[in-house]
Parts: sequence; C-alpha cells; structure tokens
Amino acid sequence: MFGIHGVRRHLDVSSSTCEAEETYSTNEAFTAFIAFIAGFLEAFTAFIAFIAGFLEAFTAFIAFIAGFLEAFTAFIAFIAGFLEAFTAFIAFIAGFLEAFTAFIAFIAGFLEAFTAFIAFIAGFLEAFTAFIAFIAGFLEAFTAFIAFIAGFLEAFTAFIAFIAGFLEAFTAFIAFIAGFLEAFTAFIAFIAGFLEAFTAFIAFIAGFLEAFTAFIAFIAGFLEAFTAFIAFIAGFLEAFTAFIAFIAGFLEAFTAFIAFIDGLALAFPLAFIAFMAAIQRATRLKDR
Repeated sequence: MFGIHGVRRHLDVSSSTCEAEETYSTNEAFTAFIAFIAGFLEAFTAFIAFIAGFLEAFTAFIAFIAGFLEAFTAFIAFIAGFLEAFTAFIAFIAGFLEAFTAFIAFIAGFLEAFTAFIAFIAGFLEAFTAFIAFIAGFLEAFTAFIAFIAGFLEAFTAFIAFIAGFLEAFTAFIAFIAGFLEAFTAFIAFIAGFLEAFTAFIAFIAGFLEAFTAFIAFIAGFLEAFTAFIAFIAGFLEAFTAFIAFIAGFLEAFTAFIAFIDGLALAFPLAFIAFMAAIQRATRLKDR
C-alpha cells in the first residue's frame, strides 16, 4: 500500500512538473511575442520618422524649386533692364552724334559769317580809298580854280581841268558808294550766317540735353538691372539654403529609414524565431 501511494505521488509530481514546464513555455512564448510587438512598434516608429523626414525634405525641395524660380525671374528682369539700359545708351550715342553734327554746322556757319565780315572790311577799305581819291581830286580841282582866278585863259584851262578833276572825283565817290553797298551786303550776309550758326548752336544744346536725358535713363536702367541682379543673387542664396535643408532632411530621413531597416532586421527575425521556438516547445510539452 505504501508502494501504491508512492507511485501515485510520483505521478502527481511528474504531472505538476510538466504543467509547470508548459506554463513556463507559454510565458516564454508570450514574452517573445511581446518583444516581437515592441520591435515592430520600434521599427514602425522609425518608419514614421522616415516618412516625416522625407516630407520635410520634400517641403525643402519645393521651397528650393520656388526660390530657384524666383531667382530665375529676377535674372530675366535683370536681362530686360540691361537691354533697356543698353537701348538708352544707344539713344545717348545717337543724340551725341546729332549734337556734334549741329556743332560742326555751327562752326561752318561761323566761318562763313567771318568770311563775309572779312569781305565787308575789304569793301570798306576799298570805299575809303575811293573817298581819299575823291578828296585828292577835289583839292586838285580847287587848286585849278585858284589858277583860273590868276588868269582867264589859264583859268579857263584850269576850269576845264577842274571839271575833269570833279568828274574824276565824282566817279571816285560813285565807286565809294558802290563799295559801301557791297560792304553793307557782306555785313548783312555776316548777320545771316551768325543767326544760322546761333540756330545750329541752339540745336546743339537741344541735342546735348536729349543725349544727357538718355544718359540719365541709361543710369536708371542700369541701377534697376543691378537691383534685379541683387534680387537674383538673394533668391539664388535662398534657393541654395532650401536645397541644403532638403539635403539635410533627406539625410535625416535616410538615417531614420536605415534605423527602421536595422530595427526591423534585428527585432523581427529574432522575435519571430523566439516566438516560433516557444510555440514549438509548448506544443512538444503538451504532447508529452
């Protein structure tokens, strides 16, 4: 009887031991399953971080594209301003050439007027010479008249000489009048040439002011183009900064993706293998 109770007690202990081992195997499988879930959640968290970094990098890339388009627009404005300034510079050159042509016409008119003045001086000197000849002829006639008083025949002869001298003097006076009129005509031509030269000078001043206005427009266009170039540089730097942020975000997202892959590669196989081993052990113990 003692032997039967001993065998029964031994069977009870063996059964309790198997149940304990089965419970331990179940707990081990559940722990492995919890570790698998934790690893999966860690990998999923890394995947979420990867998605967030990728979206941040994509946003930075969009900002880079926007900055690049803004910089390109500023560059187009710079090209347009430069062409406008170059057109104003061409207008300045044309106005300067027009003003220089007017100045050349002014010099030509002045030389023509000066030539007319020289002709006026020559005519006046010729008329003055004729007037001197008239005075000489008159004095000669007066001398002849004195000789006429001295003797009638001699006076008559002198009177004839007086008439001849008077006619000669009158002819000289007519020559004086003709030279004076010629000199006056040359003076009128001088006045006309001076007015023409003055008109050309006024045209020169107008052309110079027009050219100066075109130069001011050129300076304004150049400043506008330079401002557009500065805006282009600023936009390019902003776009480059956005591109750097895009690269940093992409590297951060890529690091998170690597961490996700690493966590998934480490947690999932080990936890799954432990989980399957625990299930197999529990099944084997249950079969026993």
